[in-house]
Amino acid sequence: MPRPPRRPRPLRDGLAALAVLFALHAAARDPLDAARLETLRWFAGPPAVVRRALEPERPRTVPGRGASEARRAARRAAFEARGAAAVPVVDLRPREGVLILGAGRDAGVRLGAAASSNEGLLGHVDRLEARLARVRLTASKGARLAVALDGKRSGLPGGIERLSAVLEGDGRDAALVEGSLLQEFKPGDRLVAFGPSRAPTGVVVGGGARPRVKLFARPDSSGAVSVEGVGARAAVAELFVDEPLRVELEPALEGRGALLSGPAAERLSVGAALHADGVYLGRVELRTSSTAYAGRLFDPGHEVGVRWTHGGIEGGMTLRGDGGGRFRAVEGDLPPDGAEFPAFTAGGRGLAPPDLFVGTFAREGEGFRAVEGETRWPAEVSGATFLFEEERARLLGPGAR
Repeated sequence: MPRPPRRPRPLRDGLAALAVLFALHAAARDPLDAARLETLRWFAGPPAVVRRALEPERPRTVPGRGASEARRAARRAAFEARGAAAVPVVDLRPREGVLILGAGRDAGVRLGAAASSNEGLLGHVDRLEARLARVRLTASKGARLAVALDGKRSGLPGGIERLSAVLEGDGRDAALVEGSLLQEFKPGDRLVAFGPSRAPTGVVVGGGARPRVKLFARPDSSGAVSVEGVGARAAVAELFVDEPLRVELEPALEGRGALLSGPAAERLSVGAALHADGVYLGRVELRTSSTAYAGRLFDPGHEVGVRWTHGGIEGGMTLRGDGGGRFRAVEGDLPPDGAEFPAFTAGGRGLAPPDLFVGTFAREGEGFRAVEGETRWPAEVSGATFLFEEERARLLGPGAR
């Protein structure tokens, strides 16, 4: 028996075509990518127009919309109270053992200057540009630093009162590798950098011929640092400029992603953060000259580095979405179980500017639940365009000064 003629179903057919085109685009990495993404945008256009014509713009009620600026102001004040400028971390490369700071020669940064987080010494500047600087981390494999015991100790051989040694990084933490009295270092001993600054460095966690040291400062949870010689009045350049984008379709496919358009798409890097009035929404995953596909905060698998505060304590971690407003930490420092806390973007993660408000989360055992956050996007968003990409590339490339 012949089947009856197929009735056209515009919405279903359009979404099916959209799915096919997106699948083709996601699988490809050739010169046709741009054409595929532009075609995806063409299919997305009519549904978006219809949706906006039929649906009123929903009120956006996420509390804490001014939290981003308030956090920036509080951070500046805290650094200024110590006579230092809050220098943002732009890019973190833990495998290479380096990070890029958002201040350079123009702000008074010098080669060899120490960079420190609130917890302690992170490393020293080894390459410079006008607006950016590279820091080799103390924890990087093979990095060496002269350190001393924080305080005096009586009863040491030869009547000396201060212990000193050479600290060597191993990629994550460090060990004491040179010194005449290494066996005198005991677990619990606190170490400082040798010299006038005496920056807190780490704590001894093992004895023997090569005492193990746990470093105080964690580069993956440092949104901003102080740099030796860069005072509170230093001119630290703005690193990002906000570019407007239109939201053509969200969610774009099977409840995931968003399709954006506008001339600013060409200037956005893959990984650039997207936000509305300082509230983090997601980041760019694909782009062409006028179209971008973005992953959303609440999409399963989406990752974002955050700084959290609770009970006067601050820490950093990377959150990964599991869907349904649930997240888990894949690395970093966890707040106490049961804690409810605000979270902001941490610097150095995918060129996202620090201090965008991500949301309020509650820790529930090994996971996290979103208490507050932006689950849908408005008609227009802002993309954070990094201004000094050429300098960053030189600092990360071979032969940089």
